[in-house]
Amino acid sequence: MPKSTIDLKNAVANFVAFGVAPRYRLNKKFAIEANIQYSEKGISQSKLTFIDVIPTFEYSPLPYLSFYSGVNVGTKIKGRFLLVDGTWGKSDFIYSLYDKYNVGAILGLRAKYKNVQLGFHADRGLRNLSNTIFTNDNGDVIKSASAYYLIYQLNLGYTIDFKAK
Repeated sequence: MPKSTIDLKNAVANFVAFGVAPRYRLNKKFAIEANIQYSEKGISQSKLTFIDVIPTFEYSPLPYLSFYSGVNVGTKIKGRFLLVDGTWGKSDFIYSLYDKYNVGAILGLRAKYKNVQLGFHADRGLRNLSNTIFTNDNGDVIKSASAYYLIYQLNLGYTIDFKAK
């Protein structure tokens, strides 16, 4: 009997994100940040839109360079899907195939000049976004679908630091 499988474990997406990221500087080397962003993540032929909260911890070995890591916790608010005619449309059925919440791990690098910053980070999904299960004719589970995302994000921003007294 042939098995139906789907494997999106290494789905990569590069779409659009807009956000606000207040940063609290603990001292010259350490800071914490709470990024809130509106983002599109793509899995296969789907674009899912999330509101993400991304708390991060930042280490600055030099005044112009920092490394940061944290978690991404998001809530799905809408989805678009590639239709047969090549256009993007809505589908309640396909939308329901993906879970409402996502969790990812963030690791990044940021360069600064005065208050302008340029950053790059990877966001790796830690939670399977797929709700799909494949069964045989008897209803026995053959395989659950996997949808873990990997997103590379380039950031350009203006920093307003809140400093510790």
